[in-house]
Amino acid sequence: MPQVTINQIQINYQQIGRPSQKNALLLHGWRGSWQSFSPLVQPLSQQYQLIIPDLPGFGQSFAPAKGWPTSHFGEFLADFLTSLEINELDLVIGHSFGGKVAAYSWLGKQTKMPVVPKKGLFLIGPSGIPAPQTKLVQIIKSVSSLVPELLKNQISPNWKKYLYAQIDTDLDYAHATQFQKDTLKIILDEDLRQLVSQPSDMPLHLFWGEDDQASPVLLAYEWLKLSRHSQVFVVSQADHFAHLTNQNLFLKWLDTWTKI
Repeated sequence: MPQVTINQIQINYQQIGRPSQKNALLLHGWRGSWQSFSPLVQPLSQQYQLIIPDLPGFGQSFAPAKGWPTSHFGEFLADFLTSLEINELDLVIGHSFGGKVAAYSWLGKQTKMPVVPKKGLFLIGPSGIPAPQTKLVQIIKSVSSLVPELLKNQISPNWKKYLYAQIDTDLDYAHATQFQKDTLKIILDEDLRQLVSQPSDMPLHLFWGEDDQASPVLLAYEWLKLSRHSQVFVVSQADHFAHLTNQNLFLKWLDTWTKI
C-alpha cells in the first residue's frame, strides 16, 4: 500500500486506476478506512483514477499526538493533494465524517485547496449539522460535563457503551482510539451551517438513506436550505450505508449527475 508523510504523519492511501483517467477523491466515514469503499472500487475505477486515503488516525495511517478539529483534516487534505501532485480533480465522494471534511474543505473559504472538483461534491449522509437532541441525550451530556474524569473511569464498560449509544450510535466511542476519542470531544460541538450557507458555486449532491440513524434524513433538507447549488436523493428503506446496500442505485445516481 502506498504511503506518504504529511507534516510528520505517515499516511496510507490507495491510488487505483489509470493515470490517464479523471481523478476522484474518496473520503471514508468515522472509524473507517479506504477499505470502506471496497465494494465500489471495481466499478468506479473503470472510469476514474481513485485516490483513497486513510484519514489521519484511521485505518493504517498514523495518528497525530492530539485530537483534531475538522479544520485540521481540511488542512491535511490540501497538503495531501499537493504532495501527490493532483492538479485536476473531477469529483469528491465523502461518506459521513468524510462528507463533513469535504464540505469544510471546499464549501468555505477557511482552507485554500490546491484543486477544485469540476463536478462538485457527492456526499453520503454527511455529518456536520448536529441532529436535534432528545431530552435523554441533553441530560446525559449535562451530567457528563459535571462528573470528574476520575469518576468516569469507574463506570463499567457496559454502562459507558449504553450511555454513548444514546448520544450517537454511529460514533462507537467505547471502541475508539485515544486520538479518535479526543477528536470526538472537539468535533461533536461543530456546526457547519454558517459555512454551508456561504455563497459558493460548488455543486453539492446529497445521497441519503431514509432510515439513517447516524445522520437523520431531516438533516438532508437542512443542507438543501443552506446551499443554493444542492440536490438530494433519498433512498427508501436505507440506512447510513445506503451507497453500499444500494450500490447499483448509487452508481446510477452518480453517473447521471457527472454527465450533466
